[in-house]
Amino acid sequence: MIGYDKECKLIDIDSLDCLAKSNEKAQLFYVRIDRMTQSIFNPIDALNETSTKQKIKGTDIERCPFITVNKSVFDFYLNYLKSKNQSNLLQANRLLRGA
Repeated sequence: MIGYDKECKLIDIDSLDCLAKSNEKAQLFYVRIDRMTQSIFNPIDALNETSTKQKIKGTDIERCPFITVNKSVFDFYLNYLKSKNQSNLLQANRLLRGA
């Protein structure tokens, strides 16, 4: 299993900074979802990308659990983490909702 952080760098899958993880062999893909918004967790504030960053704390772990997603959603989310391009996150959420 491979984990990714907010900059799409490899990270321990048990870390609170892990936002996405995959098991390519088994074709299993996971991303964190924000239960309050029912959207994929966005670690970057859209209005102030450089200074305000959201971080999952131990108390938030139930609010932002991992869910299983298909490869397309996973790939769009990883592209978002790499590029910070909001359109990738938007597309990942659209695919997640089946829109």
